[in-house]
Amino acid sequence: KEIINELFRCFHTIKGECGFLRLASFGELAHNIENLLDDIRNDKIKPSEEIIEILLQGVDYSKSIIEEIKGGHVVLFNKVTLDSYNKSISKATGNNGKNIGDLLVRSGKLTEVDVVKILQKQKEDVYTKKFGEIAVENNYLNESDLRETLGMQRNIQKEAAGDASSNPQKE
Repeated sequence: KEIINELFRCFHTIKGECGFLRLASFGELAHNIENLLDDIRNDKIKPSEEIIEILLQGVDYSKSIIEEIKGGHVVLFNKVTLDSYNKSISKATGNNGKNIGDLLVRSGKLTEVDVVKILQKQKEDVYTKKFGEIAVENNYLNESDLRETLGMQRNIQKEAAGDASSNPQKE
């Protein structure tokens, strides 16, 4: 637990610094690794070979991004593409389809195009604001719809946590 907490703090700090320096790709990577480590430290998922491999891949991506920066490629989004890595985190954590954007699309409150625009804005802000906050600020959604969907998300997470405790495979 102590090692996981230390890693979490490191990636939390990196994410914050990336926000300050406006390094979106690195911030996105740090944000996703931080969330994975948070799930581990809060016992939402158990460390496994797959999880350790994902964390090591994250370190490799970090090194690639740092090399890009050292090479003078300090841009908002650099050449390192994280889509497949982010999908592996979602798959490993069981978060596929449980994020707020997916729920808002399924409930008809946002379109997939809206979600992409909000996510892009979130990247541009280097994850300094939450998805729902950006959606409300930019009039994609009203606060009432956001609160309702956040409640749905909490219920899904509670149900999933209940399933995990009764399903040893999930652990």
